Amino acid sequence: MKKGKITEVEISCLKGMAMDNISAEGMAKQLDRSVEAVQKELDRISDKVLRDQMLITKTAGGVPGVAVMTKAGSLRADENKNQPPPTTIPRKTDRAEWIHKIRPDEE
Repeated sequence: MKKGKITEVEISCLKGMAMDNISAEGMAKQLDRSVEAVQKELDRISDKVLRDQMLITKTAGGVPGVAVMTKAGSLRADENKNQPPPTTIPRKTDRAEWIHKIRPDEE
């Protein structure tokens, strides 16, 4: 069984296991630590673990931050879901009217 201060890596493991509702005994066994040492550290970090469970601080892609959609954006996304997909993809020549050139004589 390991002795000494619990490392940062072990603290991260404890946070993850606490979020997965693993018992203190199970955590101690996996980390090869005494149940008392694990319980003491869990008591110290329990507030942070609870806060992390209640707040979403990562986007779906795992990037830290929060994505917020406005009501208008949400309504537009819902409308687009109900529309059938386009049957044809615009050709490059069809998109030429979308491009505005400041000086049409230059290429």
